[in-house]
Amino acid sequence: MVKVTKSQAELYQVRHETFEGWGDIHLVCGEQSVSVVIHSDYGTFAKYWSHCGCNPKQFLVELDFDYCMKNLTDYKHYIKAPEQYPTEVKGRIIEARRAENLTKEEAREAWSDMLQTEFDDGDLYFKELIDHHLFNKVFGDYEYLPCAKKIDPCCQELWDMVWLPFVEQLKCELQQIEVDSNCQDEHMIRSTRISICKLLDLPSDTSYESIKADIERLKRENEAYNENPFIRLDEMCFQTSIAMATRNFVDNGNGTFSLKRPIKFPKNEECNDDN
Repeated sequence: MVKVTKSQAELYQVRHETFEGWGDIHLVCGEQSVSVVIHSDYGTFAKYWSHCGCNPKQFLVELDFDYCMKNLTDYKHYIKAPEQYPTEVKGRIIEARRAENLTKEEAREAWSDMLQTEFDDGDLYFKELIDHHLFNKVFGDYEYLPCAKKIDPCCQELWDMVWLPFVEQLKCELQQIEVDSNCQDEHMIRSTRISICKLLDLPSDTSYESIKADIERLKRENEAYNENPFIRLDEMCFQTSIAMATRNFVDNGNGTFSLKRPIKFPKNEECNDDN
């Protein structure tokens, strides 16, 4: 049986004032997976990462050029660089001469003939080298023929003109998520302080340090300790008190509790909540 599901994708459109270097980036993010499809001035690119190990957008932000491009192009981000072939041929001739595989005269002949071929690239270029009577002395085997490569200019342009602006946008989103998360934590802290103050009959503006000290006092006073199931359950752990007061905890099954999301509490700081 074939199952078809529908999911929502995010589209990032990169545009420049010159109308060149455009790119449309489609993202489908899972909890730790991401599918990337790019249509751009420089071609079409795609990759699916099944396990990013972190927030998918954070994962994309941290990618370097080589890893990113080799995945988006299926390892095709390097192309032949025939302009560098003469340099490789010179190196082979010099090495052969030093190894005394070539005489001085043969080295001069190879230098003249192999660096002034009729063709600069392709099969006909390599045929000229292979058919030369000094081929074996210079190259020894086909695997040592010129094979220089360079980064595909399209990949470099995509990175500079499309990917980097896209990453900057992702960074802004991640920063906003962090700000929103901190605001939620701050609200949780304030709400929790009010809840605990009510449970312990403390003034609503009691500081965190005073609350912790009061919990320790209750621990030493057996009667209050036993009569307050809230305090008894959390075993006097301030973090667990916070968790239970906000229902943001997981029961470990052994009389202890863990926060679903740890909260960073201010130290030696009065809470200035008017509530």
